[in-house]
Amino acid sequence: MDEYVATTEAAKRSGIPAATLRQWVKRGILIPAHTTARGHWFDMDRVFDAKHRISHNNAKYWPMRQVDIGSRDLDALITGPEAARLYGLSPSTVRMWVKRGHVTPAKPGPRPLFRVQDILRAAHRKR
Repeated sequence: MDEYVATTEAAKRSGIPAATLRQWVKRGILIPAHTTARGHWFDMDRVFDAKHRISHNNAKYWPMRQVDIGSRDLDALITGPEAARLYGLSPSTVRMWVKRGHVTPAKPGPRPLFRVQDILRAAHRKR
């Protein structure tokens, strides 16, 4: 008989935060073996399989795209979508960085502009 573990124990064993496991369930990436009123129970093989699939899918973004930038370009201003395209990121990633305070627009507004060096710094810090 398979052993099922609660969300917190699955998080400890797999090294994945419990909140991430809950998000995977919500998004259909991970299907719990059993659900009760108190939470989900997981088969660890499924958890490790989901972890492998997620890391494999994200491999296209790792390592970050190499960009040849001269020192004079570091102060250049670019839009969020341009930064995302240039560094191989999702535009939503750049927006989330702003929301979480990881990067601050050099010129705020409806179409904020960012310094290349700030985006580079945030991208390397988050990787």
